[in-house]
Amino acid sequence: MPVLQNFYVSHQWLRELKRSGARTYVGVYFKLDSKELVYAGKYNQEHRHISFGEAIKEIMSLEDPLGY
Repeated sequence: MPVLQNFYVSHQWLRELKRSGARTYVGVYFKLDSKELVYAGKYNQEHRHISFGEAIKEIMSLEDPLGY
C-alpha cells in the first residue's frame, strides 16, 4: 500500500491484521519507481498488473479508497 496524504487509508491494512488476531507488526517503507509493475485492486476483487504510478492515481481518484 503506498503512503498517501491520508494516514487512515495508508495504514488500513494494519486494522485488518489486528482483526485477524495478529499482535505484533513490523513495517518496512521503501521507494518504488512509478513505472514499476504492481498488482492493484480492491480487497476480494481481481487485481490488475499495472504501473505503481497508475495504481496511486487510481487510489487517489476513488471516492472510497478503503479496502484497496
